[in-house]
Amino acid sequence: MKKLLIGLLALFILIVGLLAVVPILFEKQITEKARATLSEAVDAEIRFSSLDISLFKRFPNAHLQLNNLFVSGLNGNKTDSLFVCNQITTNVGLKQLFSGKLTVEHLTLHKPKVILSKKNDGKSNWGSGVEESAPKSKDIEVTDKKKPSTLGVKVKELKIVNGSCIYIDESSKQKVLLKGINTTMSGDIKGDDGNLKFKTDASLDVIMDGAHWYENTAVSVDTQLKLLYQFTGVEFDYLNLSMNGFPLAIKGRVINNPDTSDFSLEISSKKTSLKELLQTVPSVYAEHLASYPMGGEVMLKGSVEGVMMDESYPSVDFQLLLKEGTVSNKKVQLLNGINSSVSLILPGGDMNQLTINVSRFKANMSGNPLNLQFKMVDPMNKGAFNFHFDGYMDMAKLHQLIPENGNVLEGTLTGKLDANGELTHINNEQYDKIKTDGLVQLKDFKIKNPNISKAFVVDKASVKINSNQIALSGFSGSLGQSNFNAKGMLSNFYGYLFKNEVLKGNLNVNAPLINLNEFLSLSVNTGSPADSVAVDSTKTSDQYSIPSRIQFKTSLSAQKVIFDDLLMERVKGNVTVANSALALRSFSTDMLGGNVNMSGKIVSAKNQTPHFDLKWNASKLNIKQAWQSLKLFRKFVPIAAKSTGAFSTRMSISGQMNNQWQAVTRSLNGNGVFATHGVSVVDSKTMSELGKVINTSKMNRVDIDDFNAQFTITEGALIVPPFKTKVAKQPMVISGKKTFDDQLDFNVAVDLDRQLLKGDYNNLLALLPGSENMKTINADIKITGNVAKPVVKLDITRARKQIKQQLKKTSIKDWTKKLKGLFK
Repeated sequence: MKKLLIGLLALFILIVGLLAVVPILFEKQITEKARATLSEAVDAEIRFSSLDISLFKRFPNAHLQLNNLFVSGLNGNKTDSLFVCNQITTNVGLKQLFSGKLTVEHLTLHKPKVILSKKNDGKSNWGSGVEESAPKSKDIEVTDKKKPSTLGVKVKELKIVNGSCIYIDESSKQKVLLKGINTTMSGDIKGDDGNLKFKTDASLDVIMDGAHWYENTAVSVDTQLKLLYQFTGVEFDYLNLSMNGFPLAIKGRVINNPDTSDFSLEISSKKTSLKELLQTVPSVYAEHLASYPMGGEVMLKGSVEGVMMDESYPSVDFQLLLKEGTVSNKKVQLLNGINSSVSLILPGGDMNQLTINVSRFKANMSGNPLNLQFKMVDPMNKGAFNFHFDGYMDMAKLHQLIPENGNVLEGTLTGKLDANGELTHINNEQYDKIKTDGLVQLKDFKIKNPNISKAFVVDKASVKINSNQIALSGFSGSLGQSNFNAKGMLSNFYGYLFKNEVLKGNLNVNAPLINLNEFLSLSVNTGSPADSVAVDSTKTSDQYSIPSRIQFKTSLSAQKVIFDDLLMERVKGNVTVANSALALRSFSTDMLGGNVNMSGKIVSAKNQTPHFDLKWNASKLNIKQAWQSLKLFRKFVPIAAKSTGAFSTRMSISGQMNNQWQAVTRSLNGNGVFATHGVSVVDSKTMSELGKVINTSKMNRVDIDDFNAQFTITEGALIVPPFKTKVAKQPMVISGKKTFDDQLDFNVAVDLDRQLLKGDYNNLLALLPGSENMKTINADIKITGNVAKPVVKLDITRARKQIKQQLKKTSIKDWTKKLKGLFK
């Protein structure tokens, strides 16, 4: 027994010794075998720092540990790293360790790193190092008779711990990084086929042109698959993918041949949330979507069937379903009840048959139904599309979408729009080739906000959109006091919107009343008084500038039009807007008790001083009404303040305007003819000043005989050449000038009735012999000063001549008689 125990102990010591010595004795042989086996797999430089072998850790299997593995680029590119790994561990059966064939059962890679790089010259550090050929799919014959491979691998377990993979393309400035890769894999790979099951998790970063498309995006793969036909094909029992929580399931197979790839795949996702789907959107877009949180249930399903060869593609059919979706902003829900079906279909063959089809998109906007369909064929090239939209809006239901602050939105809107064309038309700016057909109808529509002083109301309107034209019909609306009916058409609006071209149109307006003052003062002035503009300012205001790219003709017929303090009745005419100018043609109106015909233009371009050039032909306008309504008339005819009667004028006048479209006096130039009809001047300051030389008790109401007088206006000054008339039945010749700042310089040559002279003047004349024969006195009245304080002086230079003539007719007898009368 003792000998037996000693023998067993010796045997045990021998075995333990062998287990300790064998790795040392055969380390070099095993290391060389490992190098040869790895070199057989790829055409690259392979090196590692050491290979540690232990027969104790996993006895009865040997434990191998490969340290600091380095694999260079393939196909002679040995300057770049393709694969590095801190540590690779595996267990190998003792029998296989010393046999001619190495079989691996367990393999663990610690911190492996794959580096794929592509240079600007197109050269890469990867590629197959061994020439391989595979039969085409139609020639594949499945058989168990395969040539045995030198390397047999039976993988019970493969693990990757904290691995990474990086792809860098210098030419396209792309960088893709998978980091934190943790993988478990099991299965059998024998010869050219195998069955594998693995699961992996990682984090994805994608950078393109310096922008982060994906950053720290969680991805995972869980699959069971078969490797087919010398690894040229793969068949998925299942393949579950996840990206930031969005799941995708794939079943089927893919077989790669030298010239073709054969697909038979089914792709689907279980019902999940729209939020999870949007988490797969690139970060550069997700930043914008973050402001509009979305919800709802989505489901994706599809298939890929057929062969891909050169420019021929397999059939593709994908469908994305959205149920009860919502779109919000940070405050309210914008859309709800979204139900949509989006499909991507390729029948197979040419890519130009690819179709994107939104066959259904229905939603509610605060209870208002919206419906949309969209279809595009060949989006990569022509992009032929069809679009349809229809909807109904009850504006009162939109109150939650409108910020309070005094905003008002009422009424209903019904609309539909159909459009078809090609993306190439848009890219080539051929917008006229896009065919559109639509109709928008408004009823009881009202819009008001604190930034405008008046509410805009549309009782009803119909807008027809057809190709490049918009036709307005049945329009009835109001703005403040103004109410009007209109119909017309706009054309070339595509060119206006997208090509910087001119928007053309015409409009016929029929209105009971238009208050232009309300149109010109729509914006509420919230600034301080210091922000206001002086009346004579020529500072440009873009608020009142006329757009340069609008060519618009309006035919106007209005019962009443209010502008400034002026009331115009029975207004008819044509107003044309073009080249930042507003032109009046055949414009006529009854106003101020008479009639006015007018033509001309107003030019108000952006960043330029507005100016005008007008021609007036006015007949028998009431002077009192003109004084009350026309600022220019008050400016140039101050004596008419309390006058009665009528006047007519033909006038051409031009000048600059301020930012309120009011004439700037000192800039005015023009000429014309002024005629009076039964004019009487009442309580005039100028007439009051005549009281210094004449008896004003008879001048409170002064009748002026009808006259025609020419005039010119130069830099705001009114210049009147001499004209004849009678004032209070006194013959006069009037001439003079009134400057833009209201300074007066007039001369009135008058044959004055002697009875109108003040007593002092009459008493002096009475001293002259024969003065009783002088019934009229030739004199000049000089009117100077300004409109507010006129200065009136009597110039008797001509009267002296008259007296001299009278003295020549007087005898000594007459002088003696006159002197005797003085001393009685």
